[in-house]
Amino acid sequence: MNITTTIAKEAVLEFPGTPTRSLAAKLFAENPSVYMSLEGARAAIRRARRNKKMKINPFDALPEGMRDFKEWEPVDIDEQVVLCLYDLHAPYHNKEALTAALNYAKDIGISAILFGGDCMDFHAISHWDKDPRDRDFQKEIDIAQDIFDSIRQAFPDVGMYYLIGNHEERLERYLRVKAPELLGYRTLDYSEIIDARYFKIRVIDQKRIVKIGGLNCIHGHEFGGGGGVNPARWLFLRGQESAMCGHFHRSSTHIEKSMINNITSCWSVGCLCDLRPEYSPMNKWNHGFAIVIVQDGQFRVLNKTIINGKVF
Repeated sequence: MNITTTIAKEAVLEFPGTPTRSLAAKLFAENPSVYMSLEGARAAIRRARRNKKMKINPFDALPEGMRDFKEWEPVDIDEQVVLCLYDLHAPYHNKEALTAALNYAKDIGISAILFGGDCMDFHAISHWDKDPRDRDFQKEIDIAQDIFDSIRQAFPDVGMYYLIGNHEERLERYLRVKAPELLGYRTLDYSEIIDARYFKIRVIDQKRIVKIGGLNCIHGHEFGGGGGVNPARWLFLRGQESAMCGHFHRSSTHIEKSMINNITSCWSVGCLCDLRPEYSPMNKWNHGFAIVIVQDGQFRVLNKTIINGKVF
């Protein structure tokens, strides 16, 4: 066995998972007097790996795949009565509907609030065509903070959780495209923009699931696609778990029983924004909110609609 084969064999045995190209570069750099070229080193490694006596699994040399998803655990809201507010789209929120939801929550008594996503519209940095006269990012932030301030004053002791929706994701998307140098700048973090520390709001990002008892809460954009005729059924077909979402601005319910009598229930919650925006003046939206009550390990959902400022 000549020296080129011996060195290649030893390298393959020592680094079985290293791709041929990378291992050849290492051999060529360390043994310039043995290998006359990079291609010569690659050929020697290929020969060594084809040698059946070495009993090397050729798949060990497959390169590792890249992954950009960061593992996370669901966020548990360990409270008994949770008010769920979806799709305010401030500054295009509907004050009458929001007030009705908050008054209802005040009357029954709640222990936590979940802002279920799209509380801010981020109109000013949207990539969609908009009237440039409406692009005032600071005004959007000011109005959102005024909303959080009013709600915190009304509910000084409840836990507040903020689930990032697709409209809040516009901020990072804008920075990635328009100003990548500012990504990671603390002042431009969403928690800083809404002053989450001051209002004692926990911001939940990365498309995490929020669990209230056995109910899985998401915004609704996580799966992609539209909600179809019945968003709650759409959610069931994709999640296959008892769940609740907003995003589609429509109240709906879907319940399925399995062959062994397991019940899975899903809900979509109405919005708290203007029902006739310029970009979609004719739609099937409705105002609404939800109350989730957890007792003895079981949860109950009150999926409320709001019509002309009254809760039903």
